[in-house]
Amino acid sequence: MHQHECSAQTSDGGTCKADLTHSEVIPLPPGSAVLPAQEWVNGLLSRIEAGDDDPLLHEAFTDLTAIAARSLLRAEPGDFIACGQQIEQARQRHGNSAIYAPVDAAVIAGPFSRAVEIVRDPLSDAAFTAIRTLVDREATVMPKGPTEQIRRGVTRLASACLEEQFWRAADPHLSIGPRLRYRTCTTRPRTPAHRDRTVVARTHSLPQLLWLDWALQLFPHKPTAPTATATTYGGLPWQRLSCFRAGGNSVTTSRPHSCTAIDGYPAQSSFPRSPEAAPTYPPRSVFSPSTSTSTQHPSTTSADRS
Repeated sequence: MHQHECSAQTSDGGTCKADLTHSEVIPLPPGSAVLPAQEWVNGLLSRIEAGDDDPLLHEAFTDLTAIAARSLLRAEPGDFIACGQQIEQARQRHGNSAIYAPVDAAVIAGPFSRAVEIVRDPLSDAAFTAIRTLVDREATVMPKGPTEQIRRGVTRLASACLEEQFWRAADPHLSIGPRLRYRTCTTRPRTPAHRDRTVVARTHSLPQLLWLDWALQLFPHKPTAPTATATTYGGLPWQRLSCFRAGGNSVTTSRPHSCTAIDGYPAQSSFPRSPEAAPTYPPRSVFSPSTSTSTQHPSTTSADRS
């Protein structure tokens, strides 16, 4: 019986009733991880069939499916040589297509064994090395950026421990905002429970609210013109202009001419600033409390006054 005929009959929940004694035998080298992985999975199935309702059993199968699929899709030549030469060759013939699921046991044997190694002991060094390799490969082919794609991959996992490991491996590929939001720079990274837009926006503003404040203290502002106190730190990854009003409040502005660089030089502007637009009041320190009402800039919007 051909493989596609067997797959078609079993898709309806039945059995193909093929004589497995006449099926092709895949030779395995000594020390191959395929048989130990299959024995471990058989042990989980035996516990489920015996009535064990431990939720960790079902989580293990969910994680196995997700990680094996990702390992199959991102596999490269030489990944599964330790499982057997025929398994390695079958994987190369299958290619990297995600449209069709493989029906050949030799194709899935390598990714399946790799997934078992990760799920059995997710905190081991070997598991983290495999996870980091997988995430590094995914980060190079992500059209929507690593943050969203990694988040989608993590949400398919059932184990919180594995989620932490995948986020920890993704840390080098994330910018500062996502690193804070997903806590990848800590020992307990995780996906936030709330995805409110306001919460996300505030989290992305944390780098400006924290590190620019420290930068102002380390590099005092050098006023070059009687303008409102403002700073921009072009060397940081987010490349945003952040204006600090009296009282220490931070707002984002689209007017580069109203900002002064951290080193005291005026920020570059794509359009000149008219002399009559300059305010007449002296600059106020960003760390001094607001004790009086200052003259509003003519171009100040209602959002700036809020």
